[in-house]
Amino acid sequence: MPKVAQACLVHGQDFEAINKVRDRTLDGLIPSEMRPENLTEYITMSNRALRLADIGWDIVSELSTLSLFEGSRRVVVVTDLRELCESGGRGGRAVSRSAARGKAGAKAAEKGGARAGAKGGGKTDPIAAFCNFVRTGLAQTPNAIVFLNYEKDMDTTVSNQSSLYKAIQEAGWVQECKGENKTFALEDALRAKDVGKAIRLFRDLGKSASPNMVFNTLLRLTRLLLQAKVIAVKRRAGVGEEALKGLFPKDRTGFFSQHAFVQKKNMDASRLFSAMELTEALKELLEINRLVIPVSTDVYVRDLGLAVELWMVKWFSRKGS
Repeated sequence: MPKVAQACLVHGQDFEAINKVRDRTLDGLIPSEMRPENLTEYITMSNRALRLADIGWDIVSELSTLSLFEGSRRVVVVTDLRELCESGGRGGRAVSRSAARGKAGAKAAEKGGARAGAKGGGKTDPIAAFCNFVRTGLAQTPNAIVFLNYEKDMDTTVSNQSSLYKAIQEAGWVQECKGENKTFALEDALRAKDVGKAIRLFRDLGKSASPNMVFNTLLRLTRLLLQAKVIAVKRRAGVGEEALKGLFPKDRTGFFSQHAFVQKKNMDASRLFSAMELTEALKELLEINRLVIPVSTDVYVRDLGLAVELWMVKWFSRKGS
């Protein structure tokens, strides 16, 4: 186990191992009784990733403040920060949520982005400024920051060449939790309509990943398969590539925002499905979404795991299997 430091990054494909390192690290940084007031978590609640332009100033402000309790430190946990990924410079701006037990949410993204570039007439690079804080400013306080990056697909793979990765390495430590990417394997099983394997992987993934994360994986894959189906039909009708790109979102949910290798896998797999099947599968996912975070007015809530498995059997089984 790496030493406890003021800056650290835990990333990889083994979600269960990442969570264990996270828990051990937090235990070494901040007592559980201090967490309601001194622990802040930043995690995206949408399909758009967290970006320093949106949350960087808030994090620096949080970590530049001393705790009200003598001898205690403030700790920030940032989950899935885009600037740590290989393609961190691509895509739209993120909307994030800062959540601490008993704390209010993060400040508005526009405010954070504007303040991050306030010095130098708004020309300051927020990434460079944040890296400088990690290297030097953080050491002037007792506080700490923990980065968690769950590598769910090729687009979220952490790059050891990113400037922030190098800054964290200089200021503290980085740990990669390797292992089979169960998310990749689940997506491939669904693409191949191997429902038995898909259900086994779904149950295994559920032991370490949050229901919301797994649900978003299913939603993203189904949407991309439907987009691939539309592209195939439009191409046969003679629609050009530029016109096709205009049909889909420019953010990470769009077909053409995916890695070329992923685009090919989805195009090949879309041949096994009809557009009607994928459309109906998406509609049913909207109903299942209510099971991910039930509301207090629900009189009865179906079992989420069973609902997803029945959904897989209905839409991702080969005929006659």
